[in-house]
Amino acid sequence: MKIWQFSSLFSRVHNWQRSDVPSMSEHLRNCPFYQAEHRTDPVLLTGMSESREQTQKTLVSTFKHRV
Repeated sequence: MKIWQFSSLFSRVHNWQRSDVPSMSEHLRNCPFYQAEHRTDPVLLTGMSESREQTQKTLVSTFKHRV
């Protein structure tokens, strides 16, 4: 029977089981070093700083190269 592996650098996984370790969110609730950052203003995602016109020109030029 072949057992699934992460990669050849890891040892074989013989079984999966849940442990009684608290979740990361539970840890962060009590961690004195964790500082939540509450924002109310929208945050731009990567690539959203370009204007619409620049983005459209980029899309058009991309499709022109395909033809």
